[in-house]
Amino acid sequence: MFPYYKYKYIKDVYEMESRISSAIDSGLVVDKNAKLVKIYSSDGLNVLGNIIEGNQDSHNYDFYGSLDYYVRKIFGYNVDPATPYQIVPSALESFATSLRDPAFYRLYKKICNYYHRYKIRQEPYTRDMIVFPSLKVESFAVDKLITYFDQFDTSLNNGLMVESQQEAESYIIKARQYRLNHKPFNFHITINSEKSIKAAIRIFLGPKYDIYRRLLNFEDNLKYFYEIDNWIIDLNAGINKIDRNSKDCFFLSPDPEPSEIFYKKIERSLNGSETLKYNERLYGFPERLLLPKGRKEGFPLYMFIYVSPVISEPLLYTSRIFGNYKFDDKPFGFPLDKPIIDFHYDGPNMLLKDVFIFHKDETENFNDIIA
Repeated sequence: MFPYYKYKYIKDVYEMESRISSAIDSGLVVDKNAKLVKIYSSDGLNVLGNIIEGNQDSHNYDFYGSLDYYVRKIFGYNVDPATPYQIVPSALESFATSLRDPAFYRLYKKICNYYHRYKIRQEPYTRDMIVFPSLKVESFAVDKLITYFDQFDTSLNNGLMVESQQEAESYIIKARQYRLNHKPFNFHITINSEKSIKAAIRIFLGPKYDIYRRLLNFEDNLKYFYEIDNWIIDLNAGINKIDRNSKDCFFLSPDPEPSEIFYKKIERSLNGSETLKYNERLYGFPERLLLPKGRKEGFPLYMFIYVSPVISEPLLYTSRIFGNYKFDDKPFGFPLDKPIIDFHYDGPNMLLKDVFIFHKDETENFNDIIA
């Protein structure tokens, strides 16, 4: 199946997988000084992530290697270069194209399984850590969820040979492709609070049925739910009605502007005719991919909302790339990040809701779908 010159990488990957699995099961990582580092600690997940990726922060690169790097080399099927200066990366090794390769998703499913293996070996949450009777989700509704394929034009001018700037500005050549998008929607939430309090609201989206149309048990499939929003809000005593737009989801980022449009904005700014504005967050998850592709008859999914009080001062996350955001002290994915013994997620501060995602075909009238 694999060419002979990949065998040495396959052997290395087997050893890396064995060592990473042993680290998760034992809770200990061996650093480069042969000292043991506990990973079931507040910073343990970062330690584990670093040895899997094999980055500069890895505690022992020589021992744990880089699973991500070597699996890409194996499944990329590219020929080993004759010298270190003649490397031609495969589509899987190039981060701009790796998402097109099915092997990429198999690799990252394996990496995600390491994360879940790490989580289920931690001490489970208790009911008292999850349920807060002073907060009650009275109602939770979502606007009609609609996906469609949008036309996207990409300028190819920078890839053309020209003799002068004047010639470059005399024409524009674009390539058009279809990209999945969705109609903006709002969350409508009603929360009853016994007192004025600062609270964190989390919303998750996940499957309702498996590929055989069998109803899935929510408690047994928590790892398939992904967090689509997380924000902190001040609640008043009594009933609180909250509306939040999908564009406000904390990790989303709109598609970047084409370079020619941004260049014209800079020119207008230099001329004084316009103030240059740019997003504080340079990168994020594509806003248009928040929802999976729907179906004409409706794609059934679960949406789970969870509300918890913010006990300590909110933590300010600061990044020159991802911008600034405030979180509570709970881990990402809480409370679905690890199982709870004998609990059915039926507390007053949480609610599981059925939702449907509809898809609009290019031949249909958009207004008919929205109605």
